[in-house]
Amino acid sequence: MCRFKSGIILKSKVVVAPGENDSHSDLLKSLGIEDDYIGASRTFVRTELIPDNDEWWVNPEEHPDAWKFVVDQDITPEWFDGETHEKDFREAVCKWWKEHVLVDREIDVLSSGYFRLKRCEIKKLCNNAKVYLSDSQIGAMFNSSQVCKMRDSSQVDEMRDSSKVDVMYDGSQVGKMHNSSQVGKMFDSSQVGKMHNSSQVGKMFDSSQVGEMHNNSQVGKMYDSSQVGKMYNSSQVGKMYDSSKVDEMYDSSTARDFKNYPQIKIMVPDTGKFKLVECK
Repeated sequence: MCRFKSGIILKSKVVVAPGENDSHSDLLKSLGIEDDYIGASRTFVRTELIPDNDEWWVNPEEHPDAWKFVVDQDITPEWFDGETHEKDFREAVCKWWKEHVLVDREIDVLSSGYFRLKRCEIKKLCNNAKVYLSDSQIGAMFNSSQVCKMRDSSQVDEMRDSSKVDVMYDGSQVGKMHNSSQVGKMFDSSQVGKMHNSSQVGKMFDSSQVGEMHNNSQVGKMYDSSQVGKMYNSSQVGKMYDSSKVDEMYDSSTARDFKNYPQIKIMVPDTGKFKLVECK
């Protein structure tokens, strides 16, 4: 299993996984190297520098003992020297960490690239920037920026222009979602205030809520008292379990798999169409 932070040691250099993808196989593929037994015995060494208790925000240069060096393969080339190459790899990861990990910072604009944020406040995230949040806040997201994960009560106030959040854990929140914005998953009381223009949410668990969904917005699944305030213009909900509730559904909206049927209350206006596909 590839863990943060991974990389490849070659005879002449060290390559650290550049973004959120710590897959050794993907990194070797990007380098044009076959990921096989011959390569592992002659060409490369899969390595990782792993923080204690997954505390990736601890500076690996200031606290080297808090980061463990791991060789992630059973065989190594003859040229590999454990002590020397561990030193080289640690230096490479420290350099990457300084460029991509931000701790206890207040930043007006974060633009382009991949970042991990701990206890940070970012006013704007733009220009394809991609972030992993922990105890952090983002004021607004523009121009296809992405949040890989949101943990520990992190917040995004507004999402515009195809911005995307893949996962939301532990009370994370998004204020608004515009212009095809997406959320992959929402766990543990996560909330979205509004979703406009084909916005989507993949899953919502544990009392998650969406205030409004307009213009073909969709929710894949909603469990454990999840709620949607309003759904307009062909909006859809895939599944709703355990006292989940939709107050209004307009314009050919569709809901599927209401587990607690027939204990369901749904208001269907005269001007709209509603279709209950399946009851369980």
